[in-house]
Amino acid sequence: MATLTLQPEPDTAPDNPDNYNYTTLTPDDLLKAIDKFNYSQPVKSSLRNLKSNILVDDPVIETDEAGSLTLTGTIGKSRFLLKFPPKWNHELVLLVHGYIDPGTPISLEQIGLDQIDLGVLNSAFEQGFAYGYSTFGKVGYAVEEGTKHTLYIKKLTEVLGLERAYLSGRSMGGNITIALLEKYPREFAGALTYCGVMSGWYEQIKYLSDFRVIYDYFTKPLGAPITLAGCGDVLTVVTLPNRQEVINSVSALFSMAEINMNTSPANSTMINIIKRISLITGVNPDPISYMTVLLTNTVGLSDYLETASANGYSNENKVYKYPPEYIPASEDIKALETLNDCVQRLPCKRVATAYLKRWYTPTGKFRAKLLALHNLKDPSVPFIHELKLDEMARKFGSKLVVWIAPDKPTVPGDPESGPGHCFFTPEQMSFAWKELRNWVETGNLPTGGFPNELMS
Repeated sequence: MATLTLQPEPDTAPDNPDNYNYTTLTPDDLLKAIDKFNYSQPVKSSLRNLKSNILVDDPVIETDEAGSLTLTGTIGKSRFLLKFPPKWNHELVLLVHGYIDPGTPISLEQIGLDQIDLGVLNSAFEQGFAYGYSTFGKVGYAVEEGTKHTLYIKKLTEVLGLERAYLSGRSMGGNITIALLEKYPREFAGALTYCGVMSGWYEQIKYLSDFRVIYDYFTKPLGAPITLAGCGDVLTVVTLPNRQEVINSVSALFSMAEINMNTSPANSTMINIIKRISLITGVNPDPISYMTVLLTNTVGLSDYLETASANGYSNENKVYKYPPEYIPASEDIKALETLNDCVQRLPCKRVATAYLKRWYTPTGKFRAKLLALHNLKDPSVPFIHELKLDEMARKFGSKLVVWIAPDKPTVPGDPESGPGHCFFTPEQMSFAWKELRNWVETGNLPTGGFPNELMS
């Protein structure tokens, strides 16, 4: 696919990638850097939102036969990893991982195993870049923790002579990435995001919450197993449906719609319910997409309410509509009017809304070059995030390019097929990294998108 959008490029002198001053680090170099980092508190405390008492604890340094060095340790409450190639070019790629379900154990080994992320990290490492990442010290909604702990790793690497840094952010990590680019505009030269929450966590909560209350409204009259537990009271954690109940609900809804289609076309109740839910919410009309959105909402609700101190999104004054290109029949108009009269309205608290804005709703003003990748039909983090960020970025002339990647294909008879979240290949990620690096080093915009051989 072609590039979705290009922002104006200021005049900059291109770098020559052949002029790197490569360094072979030793374990002693890393130990000295840790000591210096721990001692030089004024450097870190001069940055907004960083505490001055951040130290590196429990450092472990490992070497391999190729001469690579790996440093692991703890900064604050978070475990971190830094890996340096045998010949380091004084540049760094920081991986910013995505959302991890609350209650799920997390380790550095888990973060470093994903093949999509490794498409970037391995390519950069082979080119002389160091890379690193953090556990954030928290699972679930961890934008605040991810922002701070990712920056801590960058500041530690500066002690070793870091000259330029990049970010690679996935899903929630995309939101953390844009937070870092805007809060600390001189810290990073470029960033790659994929399926990111790019227009903000408030927008993501709105998307998830709207779908849940609209799904509940249309399915409440249908009864079990389609009607979900907590229907009409979606902010009460103790009444939330479990994972299997969500799967059963959506499966039954689509199964009944298929029966209507095949045996009783005149009885189109289920078909119309699915049609109206998808038109109003923008969620793809397929069972995997519905399950994905509902599970994302229910699994993370308790953690979100605790992290933000309350619910930060309200639909109390919202008027739900069909998309402007849809011409509704009279039955559709009546259904929409009744929905707006009867749908559950969600109250919010200002403190929670403020937290969603702070961690993080972007302004669109950033200095770094940002290449954002997204699947067009991602049900978990919708593509509209990219469109909204693009609109904001244009106001400031920020350097943003968005590429569309093909969605996971639907295979008849395979319930696991169809559009999903973060459907990329390591080869696509490696190619995108190459294009971002070239953009930063030469000023040449990555205008072509993925080549044809990477689009299938």
